[in-house]
Amino acid sequence: MRKIKAWLYLWWQIYKDKIKPYLKPSIIISFLLAWMITNGWCYLLIAFGHGWLKIVALTYAGILWFPLTPEKIITVPLAIWFQKILFINKKKRKWRNG
Repeated sequence: MRKIKAWLYLWWQIYKDKIKPYLKPSIIISFLLAWMITNGWCYLLIAFGHGWLKIVALTYAGILWFPLTPEKIITVPLAIWFQKILFINKKKRKWRNG
């Protein structure tokens, strides 16, 4: 057990600067935005859609419930990308002239 704790502590010390920006409450906003793009529209159209829109939403929801659907494989990287774009300040780059 001590080896595992030591390994986790060492791992945290090495990677904490890269991981900490993603452990803030703003990741919830990024994940909700990514979820709305990948899945949320479907559930909204099931609830409020009519005609062919509801049929498309129900079909997509049915596909989401298949085993091994790569929904989270798409949603999580999209949320991380939104987190980088919206909330993580990058260092300003100096552009060379010429």
